[in-house]
Parts: sequence; structure tokens; C-alpha cells
Amino acid sequence: MKAIYILLLLAALAGIYWFIKVDTKDNKARKDATSVTAIVTKLRCNQRLKADKSLIVVTYQSKEYSIYLSEKKCFQFAENQEISVFYSKAYNRVFLEK
Repeated sequence: MKAIYILLLLAALAGIYWFIKVDTKDNKARKDATSVTAIVTKLRCNQRLKADKSLIVVTYQSKEYSIYLSEKKCFQFAENQEISVFYSKAYNRVFLEK
């Protein structure tokens, strides 16, 4: 029985460590980001389930980046529209908000 509790504790600690690592990497990428212009190539705004996220695919420097956001914000965009996004060169990520 003790072995199961130790394994569960180790799994929980590993999960917490992974979450903190991903969060700090995301924060560093946002601080490093600069404002650029990208083109919206694909939209999927309608959400079928409550937990679904809307999807915007933008193209910047011939690469496609996916951005997930709420349905309300998604309807503000249209395909082939040029939008201002934040691009982190060091982490190769695109954000709508810094």
C-alpha cells in the first residue's frame, strides 16, 4: 500500500513541476515577443460543446500558427484579414495578447 501512495505522490510532484516549467516558458516567450502582422488563414469559431475552444490559424513568414481563444473573440476576425500579433523568435510562438 505504501508503494502506491509513494507512486501517486511522485506523479503529483512531477505534474506540478511540469506545469511550473511550462508556465515559466510561456511567460518568457510573452516577454520576448514583438508586434508583427500576420494573415488569418483559417477560422473555426462555432463551438459544439462547452469545453471547446475556437481556433484561428495565422500565417507569418510562411509558417502557420494555431491560436485557441473564446468564441466571442473569434467572431471579431475574418479569413484573409491582416491582424497584429506578438511573435517570439526565441520560442517560435505567436500570441494575440502580450
